[in-house]
Amino acid sequence: MSLEIRPVTRERAREFVAEHHRHAPKTNMFFLFCLGVYEGEDLVGVGIAARPAARGADDGLTVDVQRCCILEAKPNAASMIYGALLRAAKAIGYRKAITYTLEDETGVSPLAAGFKAVTLSGRPNWHKGGRTSHQVDIFGNRTVNESRKRRWERDL
Repeated sequence: MSLEIRPVTRERAREFVAEHHRHAPKTNMFFLFCLGVYEGEDLVGVGIAARPAARGADDGLTVDVQRCCILEAKPNAASMIYGALLRAAKAIGYRKAITYTLEDETGVSPLAAGFKAVTLSGRPNWHKGGRTSHQVDIFGNRTVNESRKRRWERDL
């Protein structure tokens, strides 16, 4: 059965990420739009485009591909999501896209989508005004994010 890109609601995309993302089940509140990849009537992946969380990157013309969450064993689904999100962002006027991967991830999907790795975060445990960055797992447990992040960029 072939894969197909379709719109998906923000709520359904968040649910899918919470159920299936391997290390970052929580998403921020800067949503712009979401897309799903379907196999027949089954949702097998989602992509979430958002405003950049980093204030310095939020110039009004940059979109952050915040999540690309695909079920295992769905070849080409990640490429489909990245491609569709980037085409949609360009069509509505965005000029640049960014995304992040953990330091130990290969980054094969952003690389295949034309992103270039540009920087690596300086500290594994980053702090904002004395507060440590936390993730919340699917069970509601808070965890400190221990990994550095690689930032990827691409002109649209």
